[in-house]
Amino acid sequence: MTVPIPYADTPRRAENQLTSTLQSWKSGVSTVTDQFRAFPPLTTFPQFDATNGVERQFAVLKRVVDLNHEYARSLAEVANTLTGVTRQQIESVSSAVREQVQGVSDAAAGAATSTPSWPPRPSAPATAR
Repeated sequence: MTVPIPYADTPRRAENQLTSTLQSWKSGVSTVTDQFRAFPPLTTFPQFDATNGVERQFAVLKRVVDLNHEYARSLAEVANTLTGVTRQQIESVSSAVREQVQGVSDAAAGAATSTPSWPPRPSAPATAR
């Protein structure tokens, strides 16, 4: 017994698959083009001046940079003022400490010349008898 081989079935199935695939592509492309048709035509798009927008953007950026510059200068001036005040305070405290040390030194020098040295020196040891 011989079994007939269906040679025609394979090309028919391939043709049906190809036809189905092409129909899917056609449907997808139609969907996309329909969406583009929903956009208004190019003649109805609003016109705008890009140069004006660029100029405005750079004006804003320039203002921000100028404000940052002013702020940095103000901080630097405050820092200089605080540094100067701090330096004056340190110099004032330093001179007060120097005066105190000098006063104590002078007092110690004056006391050393008017009183015998301290501790007193021991006298000679007693001799044994």
